[in-house]
Parts: sequence; C-alpha cells; structure tokens
Amino acid sequence: MFFSLLGTNGFAKENHNSQEFKQELAQLKYDLYKYLNDSNTDDLMRFELPTTDSVNIIINEFCSKYESAIQDYQVGIMESYEKKFIFSEQDYEIEDVEITVFSEYKDQLNSGLMRLMLLDPLSYANTIITVFGAQKNSTQEFALESVKDRIANPKIFTKHIDKKNWQLTIDKYYKVYILNYNISTNEMNLIKMLNRN
Repeated sequence: MFFSLLGTNGFAKENHNSQEFKQELAQLKYDLYKYLNDSNTDDLMRFELPTTDSVNIIINEFCSKYESAIQDYQVGIMESYEKKFIFSEQDYEIEDVEITVFSEYKDQLNSGLMRLMLLDPLSYANTIITVFGAQKNSTQEFALESVKDRIANPKIFTKHIDKKNWQLTIDKYYKVYILNYNISTNEMNLIKMLNRN
C-alpha cells in the first residue's frame, strides 16, 4: 500500500531543483501523518520505530531517491549562514565540551525516522543543544531557556572547514555554542560553549 504512495508523490524520480525538493520534503512530512497513527505508540515516543514500520520504509525510500539532493540542501543551508563571525573570546568563559547526542544510537542514525529528524542541520544542532541543556541544567533553568528561545532569535554563523566538514556557531548572546558538522556522514558534535562574563 505505502509503495503506491511513493509513485503518486513523484519520489521515484530524483530532482535536484532546490525548490522542488523542498516541496517534495514538505509533502513527505505531511503524508507521514497517515502512517504515524499506525505506528506503535511506545516505539514512536522513543523515536525507535522498527525498520519494517511503514514510516521508516517511506522515509528511507525518499532519502535514497534524493540522497544527493539532500546533501545539496544541507550544504545550501550551511552556505546561507556563511559569514565572518566576529566576537572576542575575552568576553566569555570557554567551556570545552564533547557531546555527540546520538552516539549511543549509532545503529539507529540510519533509520528513516532519525534520517528525517537530522536532515536539517539547524534542527540537528538545536536538538544537540537542547539535550545538552537538559543534562546540564535544572528543570526550571531548562524550561526558562526554552521560553527564551521561543521569544528571541540567535545569530547563526557557519564556516566551511573542508569538502566535508563545517563549523556551526549559534550565538544566543549569553551562550555561544560551537559545533562541528560532517555532511558526508551526517555527524554533528558540540565541541565548545562560551559563557558571557
């Protein structure tokens, strides 16, 4: 049943046009509502759907068909924030951290659900920052940070390191998060946090 959906949405033909890809991605995400209702609730709450679940099958099919378009999309997002990042580290206390949020879920990184969740580099970075904040702060501090993030917007800067690697900086004024991102492996690490003095 779900394979017929792939044909009707045009997933079968790869298209590298950025706007068309974004439309296909939006359509895919909308169509998933129909299939998420059939997924096991406990599995869904843990983001651990079995490989045989129709949601994973549909997303994996989409990602396989649009693999190079996805990388173009990710590079496009990173390039759109590529500008000179000017700040003085003397204004900050530097905290070196090494956190790969999904390191314990290496096997699941290639599952359809995780591939979709981590497709957008900024969403990926915010997920890592959120998990880091949840681990580091009290419940009240974490909730307060979440409220601030709904009201204010960070400055975002990227720097192209080499063919595969980027540095992503998310400046939230009092806290600056610096992450490394490897587009070819889709791995992202929080490597440094700066706290404003």
